[in-house]
Amino acid sequence: NCQELAGLSASLTLLKRQEKFASICFWGKIFGTSGDYYVAYALKEPVFEFPAKVFFYAGEDFEFKPLPVLTVENAEKVLALALDKPFTGKPDTVIEPEVEGGEEEPPAEEEGAEPVEKPPKLTEADRLALAIQDIDFDTAVVPKGAYALNEAHVVVPSSDFKGLGATEATGLAKYAHFRPPSSIASLRALARTDAEF
Repeated sequence: NCQELAGLSASLTLLKRQEKFASICFWGKIFGTSGDYYVAYALKEPVFEFPAKVFFYAGEDFEFKPLPVLTVENAEKVLALALDKPFTGKPDTVIEPEVEGGEEEPPAEEEGAEPVEKPPKLTEADRLALAIQDIDFDTAVVPKGAYALNEAHVVVPSSDFKGLGATEATGLAKYAHFRPPSSIASLRALARTDAEF
């Protein structure tokens, strides 16, 4: 709808200027029961060969916030919850089940010992981060030839790429995953000095 397009256009332009990104892309929309999430990403300068994606999310107020970066431990906790219910649209909603018997009693503090800080509870924003990470890993594609390795062995937009024609754009063979290599063979190919992308 027009309101959604206008809100997204204005907020993505503002985010691009605030974060000083060369470009920012709308990633998609995730529906919730009481509100929806709008997701965008930008490419950071590569530390290694491949640029890293930085994700942002917004609710229906179109104020984009950085998506939490999950640790392996928290990602495993979210997966262990095996949630199959829809998103609510409220990022602060706690998704961890309540412990039977209410709050656990904190252990008695020894004299001179620092208080043990409990880890923050997992929220829907953490679940959203994992869902986006999984979807993006499996589905992020670009036309073959759109990116190339430069002399510094860094993936950059190809200056030779002029786009795909209408018939070429319909063929799956004309696309490649846009993510760091995940197999040993791909890593070896990327490490070669004459690597083609």
